[in-house]
Amino acid sequence: MEIFLNGKQVRTDSCSLADLSREQHVKTESLIIEINGTIVPEKEWKTHPVSTGDQIEFLHFVGGG
Repeated sequence: MEIFLNGKQVRTDSCSLADLSREQHVKTESLIIEINGTIVPEKEWKTHPVSTGDQIEFLHFVGGG
C-alpha cells in the first residue's frame, strides 16, 4: 500500500504503526507518531492499523540548550 511518511510517498506492507517503525528502522526512544493529524499513544502502536493514503509523521524530541 502507499502511504505518506514525513511528507514522502512510501510503499509499505506494514499492518501497524509498530511494524512500520521497525520496517523504517526508526528508533522509538523519544518518538511521537502522528497519523492523519492525531497523535497515537505508544501503547496503541501495536494495534493501530496503517491504511492506504495515511499521512504519518515520525517526530523525535531532542534536548538541547
